[in-house]
Amino acid sequence: MDSCGLAQEIIANLYELALRIGIYAPSNIPLEVIVRRLLDQLRSAEAADRLFVFDNVENPDDLRDLIPEGAGVRTIITTTRHLDGEGLGWLRLTVGAFDQGAVDHLPVRAHRRHSPRRR
Repeated sequence: MDSCGLAQEIIANLYELALRIGIYAPSNIPLEVIVRRLLDQLRSAEAADRLFVFDNVENPDDLRDLIPEGAGVRTIITTTRHLDGEGLGWLRLTVGAFDQGAVDHLPVRAHRRHSPRRR
């Protein structure tokens, strides 16, 4: 997926989250504006433990301006690429390959892909 496609997928997922937490999202407002409202709300909200995971990202710099921030917000980005430098200031943790025994103990995860819906 190219960086534009990745950004659009992330915007769609963050838009879905915005709807779920009750951010006002009339149909005549672009998704990007609703996502900006979500990110602003997270940035200004009281501290609470919140975790965002962006899995299998080709280039973490493609997430520029889409990373949630705020008190208690944590973000994990996974990638299979070797990254040089610090990028956006991320703390990099290199994890080796898992052997089959370790993989057998990983939890199974289910994906549900949502297309953006307008209310």
